Amino acid sequence: MRNRIMFPCASCEMQLRAPLHLAGRACSCPACGERVVVPFRPPAEEPPVLVMDDGYGRAQGRIR
Repeated sequence: MRNRIMFPCASCEMQLRAPLHLAGRACSCPACGERVVVPFRPPAEEPPVLVMDDGYGRAQGRIR
C-alpha cells in the first residue's frame, strides 16, 4: 500500500484511498459527493506524549 495515500473525507470522514500520483488534485468523495483534495502525504497521527516524573511532588507555597 505504499503507492497509495489514505485520508479521511473532511465532510463525512469516510476513509479514502488515492494513488500517489494524484496528490494535490481534487476529486469527489464517493460517499457524500463533497470535493476533496488528495493530500501530498497522509495526515500524521498524534505523536505520543512522554511524561517524565522525577518522583518529587510540587513545592507547596512560595520558594524564597
